[in-house]
Amino acid sequence: MGHTKSASTFGSIMGAVCLGSTAMPTVERTFFALGRAGARMAIHERAGCGVPILCIPGLTRNHRDFDGILQMFPSRPVIRVDLCGRGDSDWDSDPARYTPAVYLADLTAWLATRAEPQFDVIGTSLGGILTMGLASQLPQRLRRLVINDIGPVIEAAGIDAIRARVGEGGPFVNWAEAIDEVRAAQLPAHPRETDWPRFARALCRARDSQIVFDYDPAISQQTRGAEIEPFWPLYQSTIGLAVLIIRGECSDLFSPSTLARMLQLNPVAEALIVAQTGHAPTLYEPECVAAMGQFLAD
Repeated sequence: MGHTKSASTFGSIMGAVCLGSTAMPTVERTFFALGRAGARMAIHERAGCGVPILCIPGLTRNHRDFDGILQMFPSRPVIRVDLCGRGDSDWDSDPARYTPAVYLADLTAWLATRAEPQFDVIGTSLGGILTMGLASQLPQRLRRLVINDIGPVIEAAGIDAIRARVGEGGPFVNWAEAIDEVRAAQLPAHPRETDWPRFARALCRARDSQIVFDYDPAISQQTRGAEIEPFWPLYQSTIGLAVLIIRGECSDLFSPSTLARMLQLNPVAEALIVAQTGHAPTLYEPECVAAMGQFLAD
């Protein structure tokens, strides 16, 4: 059902990198068949040496959010996924399938095709929930986890703000307009941001002579409805695993009290507070770069 490199091909690439080849491996995009109406999940992979770093983006985000990880860990294998309906992945023919349970099933099916025994995982927002989900289903495949600005209790103010903007805005006539609009919308949560073109180009893409947000607007259908119930049992699956929990100091989605309980439940978990930042830290912040560089070091 899925698509993966052969063990010999992957081994030769890994071997060249680990033996010190001077050629920097390029990012290869492949697709994993999801077994429903021809939908495929895009996988963006750069070969390297050591434990692979798997990056899972947030609700409206895509693999480009983790471009910085490629530079942060230049010799490590880095795998960035686009969840169905985002980035280079196909849009689902049935928007009712845009749910965390389906995304988790997609990821576990893809991981079943991989030969690597373990992964380090970075998950932002929704990606952090899916990281907890992977810990509940495949704990033996995970080594270290970075959970970015999400916890088992999702604050109503934060989820209401997300619901208000998902599927709204755009299209834009050019990149200048897109950058201006993204800056206006995101500046309150990211007053420290200085590279708005990078921010906008991670969130948007060119399509049909316009600039659009890089996700299926239909994902908004599954963000509506009742409050999200706390999911502490899911987080408890991480107990005993090395976890770095990142919280934006001004996050309206992830409260200090939720973070405190997460640290209490998992004695080996660490925390990083990103000053003057809301939901969610971009991971380009200097303190994020320093903390992740140390935490994920081989």
